[in-house]
Amino acid sequence: MKTTEFCELSGLDKVPVYWDRRYTKNIDKLSKPIYTVKKEEDVEIILRDGCKIYADVYHPAEIEKAPSLIAWSAYGKHMQNMRHGALPGESNYFDHSLEAGDIDFFVERGYTFIIPDPRGIGESEGEFLGIYNPQEQEDVYDTVEWAGTQCPWSTEKVALLGYSYFGIIQGLVAALQPPHLVCIMPLSYTDDYYQHGYYGGVADTYMNMYWELCPANNPVPWTTKMMSEEEMRARIKEIAKDPDIGNNTYFDKMFHVWPPKYHTFYLDYLLHPQEDDFWKPRSMKYKYDKIKVPVYFKCGWAPRGRWSAPVMNAMNSPELAVYKRCGVMEGYNGMELPYRFMNEEMLRWYDHWMKGVDTGITEEPPM
Repeated sequence: MKTTEFCELSGLDKVPVYWDRRYTKNIDKLSKPIYTVKKEEDVEIILRDGCKIYADVYHPAEIEKAPSLIAWSAYGKHMQNMRHGALPGESNYFDHSLEAGDIDFFVERGYTFIIPDPRGIGESEGEFLGIYNPQEQEDVYDTVEWAGTQCPWSTEKVALLGYSYFGIIQGLVAALQPPHLVCIMPLSYTDDYYQHGYYGGVADTYMNMYWELCPANNPVPWTTKMMSEEEMRARIKEIAKDPDIGNNTYFDKMFHVWPPKYHTFYLDYLLHPQEDDFWKPRSMKYKYDKIKVPVYFKCGWAPRGRWSAPVMNAMNSPELAVYKRCGVMEGYNGMELPYRFMNEEMLRWYDHWMKGVDTGITEEPPM
């Protein structure tokens, strides 16, 4: 088949290099870019405890309802609709938080795209207790159920999507088994959050400092729910004895603000140098047996193989007893955001499970 014929049939602008012609089928039935994108800003979502959060909802203007894709992170919803990031990945000031995905690509093809601001982020109510915390996982559950039952622009079918933060949260929420969640596709994720924060047992200051990009209006360390003030002060004093920590100017600033409001999430990291009850609820590997929806994992080889290990863990885990497939991508050099080069594969995945299109994706080898 010629490239021009393929593009005409599929509604895509290129032949994806990773598609295998032996398995790819019904390309003429893939969702086509025939709709106009309409944005609803600051849509109110009321969580189970009455807390109000706000979401931007992008939906096809020409139809009343469409299957929903939820992209969840604490990076801020307003900037996720930027079509191009301001700086390349090689820049020292690169902001990797533009990771919700290609909104136009999916909405034009008949999906509703929902991007909330979590508790304590942007103008949403409540406390920001750090990423992936148990409260946040329940809030995503509630948002999935809101989309499947109350959102004016959504059908009853809901999925999660996104990259990095947006990917990691997916498995944690799937383990809670929200009834309207159909499938997930975590990209560039980790299933062992302690090893991600303390790679080889050493605090990873580079990766974790980036997560302070969350625009919190009311940041509170999760550790305040685990320790008394006296215990926290004693723990800070103890960890500051380590010269690598005590002589770090960034950390010194955190330690001398009370109540702790400065870099609260990384303060949580430093207060838990061993794998404990802070880390385990944030790690998907302890919850594989509770995931009951189809899963497609994608990670890269770099940096240092840390992103590819979770793929191997998941595929080899007998506890993750659902339809699962995975892929390992090349590294992240030259990465541009928003993340687009997996659009076509994501479309095959979501069209299959959300719209019932037999794309052949489940007939391929699992990796």
